[in-house]
Amino acid sequence: MAKSKKMRRKIRLTRLQEKLLASGQLKQQQSNSAVIEEMKARQPNVEEVKPVQPEPAPEPVMEEAEQVFEKVEEMVEELMTTQIIEKLPLEPEKVAAPMDLMKLKKTELLSMAEAMGCNVSSKNTKKQIIAAIEKQSA
Repeated sequence: MAKSKKMRRKIRLTRLQEKLLASGQLKQQQSNSAVIEEMKARQPNVEEVKPVQPEPAPEPVMEEAEQVFEKVEEMVEELMTTQIIEKLPLEPEKVAAPMDLMKLKKTELLSMAEAMGCNVSSKNTKKQIIAAIEKQSA
């Protein structure tokens, strides 16, 4: 019984497709290879396509660009030679201020302490490691 239902559906589908084709509402389907061949026929041959050569810039544009470049170079040289850069006075509080060790991670503190030769391990707390670093640097 299942085969007969499938056959009836198939027959109805083909009849519907034939009606739609006859009325012009459905186009005849082509195979992929036929479509590909049509597309190849529409495209120009590779031999016919010529690469486009870029047009060289006109001479006046090149001369103008060179003049602008020279002006910029002159301006840079003038700024480099005439502008005096003032040295900012160093404030001893800011220069000598120790970095805030509490902001660092424990692993960073451990590696710093080991590099300084402090006797610390990963079992120590951050405060203990910082105290060892400060003791060593004093």
